[in-house]
Parts: sequence; C-alpha cells; structure tokens
Amino acid sequence: MVKTLVIVISGDNVGPFKKFKLELNRFNLVFGSVGSGKSFLFRLLELIDLAYTLTHYRLTEEEVETTFSRLLLIDDGLVFESRLASGFVKKQAVNTIVRHGENYGVLKLGIDSDELAIEFKRSSTNPIRFSNIDLWSRILSIHIPQERMYSIEYGYISRIFEELSSFYERYGGESPALMMYKLVYDYKIPPLLSSYIADIVASLSYIVSSIKESELEFRVEGALEKNVSLLWSVYERRFKYKDYGTGLSIDRMSRLRIPLGSLEAMSILVILDGLRSVSSLEDFRDVSKLLVIDEFGVHCDPVLTQKLLDRIISETFSQEKLYTVIITHNPDILTRSLKLFEKMASRDKSVLDSISIHQFLWNSVSRSVNVDSCGVYYVDGIVTPSKKVKLFEESFKYMSA
Repeated sequence: MVKTLVIVISGDNVGPFKKFKLELNRFNLVFGSVGSGKSFLFRLLELIDLAYTLTHYRLTEEEVETTFSRLLLIDDGLVFESRLASGFVKKQAVNTIVRHGENYGVLKLGIDSDELAIEFKRSSTNPIRFSNIDLWSRILSIHIPQERMYSIEYGYISRIFEELSSFYERYGGESPALMMYKLVYDYKIPPLLSSYIADIVASLSYIVSSIKESELEFRVEGALEKNVSLLWSVYERRFKYKDYGTGLSIDRMSRLRIPLGSLEAMSILVILDGLRSVSSLEDFRDVSKLLVIDEFGVHCDPVLTQKLLDRIISETFSQEKLYTVIITHNPDILTRSLKLFEKMASRDKSVLDSISIHQFLWNSVSRSVNVDSCGVYYVDGIVTPSKKVKLFEESFKYMSA
C-alpha cells in the first residue's frame, strides 16, 4: 500500500469552531448533524484552492487574499458586495469566517512537515493574510458540492466543452482554470458549482485524449436490474442519456425525464475515471488528489448508493495518492460503509488502518463544534467504529423505541 501522507486541517475561531484538528486518512467519513459545520469547513478549503488557482495562473491582478474574499462573498450570495473595493471585501469575508465574538481566527492546512496558514483579523488594515499558499500546488482538489444543479450543469458542460479545444490551443495548461473563471464571472454560476462543472469537463477531456472510441459510456446499475447510461459523444460534444430497460435515448438533460440519482452517480463516475487518467500524466505524478463529496447519495436509491459507494472506496485504494472525504449526516451511509469495509477486511485487514470516521459534535459548554475522530475495528468478521458515533447511536435508539 502507498505511504499515506499526513494531511491535517486545524484552526481557531473559524465559523462554528472554537478550536479543532482534523487529520485526514486515505478514506474519511465526515459525520455530523445538519448545521454542524461539515460543509462550512470543506467549502472554505475549496474556495482557497480556487483563489490559489486564479492567482497562480495570473487570471486576476489581485492578490490571493482579495480573490479568496470575492469568491467567498459570491458563494455566500453577496454578489453585489463582492464587486466593491478590496478592503471592504476582505473585511466582509472576515466577518463571515471569524467566530462570533472573536477578533482573530486562523485556519491551517498541514501536509507532512509543511503548513499553509490563513489568518483573519477584525479591525485591522490587513484583515486576511495567507502564508505558504504555494503548498496548495501539492494537492489536486476535487469538490462535489451539495447543490448539484443538474438542469443547469449539463447544459453548461456541453457549452464549455465546445470551447475546450480552442482554449487548449491558446492557453495550454491554464484551460481548466479559465473554464472555472468563465463560469463564475461570465455565466454567474456560484464558485463551487463552477469548479465542479470545470472538473467534469476536464475529466472528460483527459479521458477522451486517451481513447479512440467515438462515444464514452458511463453505466450505472441501480436497483432491480435497472441500468441506465450517460453517453458522451466525442464528436458532437454533448451528453445523451440511455435507459436500457425501456430503450429510450434522451438528448435533453431535464429533471422531468432523467432521475437525479443516476445523474449524480454518473457525474461521480466521470470524475473517478478522470482522476485515473490524470494520474498517468507527468505533471500530476507527484500531486496528491483530494476528492470531497458533500452529502453523498442524497438523490440515489439504496442499491445505487451501495454500488456507487463500493466503487468510490475501491477507487480510493486502487489509485495512488487519492484521498477521499465523504460528508454526510445520514447514519445509513455509515452503515453501508461499514459493510463494505467488512468485505475489504476479509481480504486484507491492514486496509482498515487507512479509514477514519470524523464526528462533528456541538458542545453546549464551549458553544462550539468539536471534531472527534476515530478508526475502525475488525472483530469476528464485523467492522465497527473504535468510538461511539453519537448521531449513529441516537438514530438507532430512536428507531427501536
């Protein structure tokens, strides 16, 4: 098994957290109730990545602190405010991030012995300060946000892909960053959704470059042998949807005609295949990949959820330097994961050392969210968390009452 990097996220007075430390493993289940800060934390990290990307490729003349602040305000729905002067924008960003009642906050990302730090200060002429931002060049970040707007998403994927070849001719390696920039600032799509669309398009381009077929097929096997496929036409540069049960082939991506669960599953399959293709490229050989899936399986039926989860876990441990984070408040996802871990442990118990469960728990005394992490045990053929997962226990107590 590939040596695991030490990836640590920590901070003080950030959002709902007074003080926290989160050490990522190869496969991570981030588990907590609604509103416990799970999405908040990983959205911040993705916005930092986007800000780094835009400034690294010189797509903006502003420093990374201002770019980050503008993206944060857009993500928060404050589009008008994000266009104002940089000093005002940074102060508003600090007010969004720093814990209520505090004047100072810090967020850190550690990779082995290196550390990126972002300091936030209220009532300061320099309210946001990044240090060692180039550390982010060691990670390829893929974030699948909880708001997956498919009716918009698939239309933009086709339009953006049509421009991709000309982008590569003119701009080369900057093209994926330019796609994201175009979606945010020209098409007015929120930053995280723009990044997600750009990641899907980039994944398709990497896959297409390594095959000779005229059509890519991403097949999903659902419940009761219900099989559906998303077909990407290489020459037409658009998606088509095929239902093998009915024989229907649909060109128009609409919620009325296509189940959200199948589209969600196929989007993840596209990205997983894209990550596998990227791994073979020289520029990405030394880069670790961080895949974050927020509210996994929210639209999928139980069988599809199980099959998709199996594929994600398998890919995590078969692809080198891939670190996966699944964010959920659903105890069913934890149960399903434990069952899949049992199947893996029956072949190789050592793989369980690379699995972590992170609970986000509200502490009424400190009035903040605590992060409590644990591993998993394998005893008598059964995999269980090494600590009690409180929301998991509470859910089953309620069901059995």
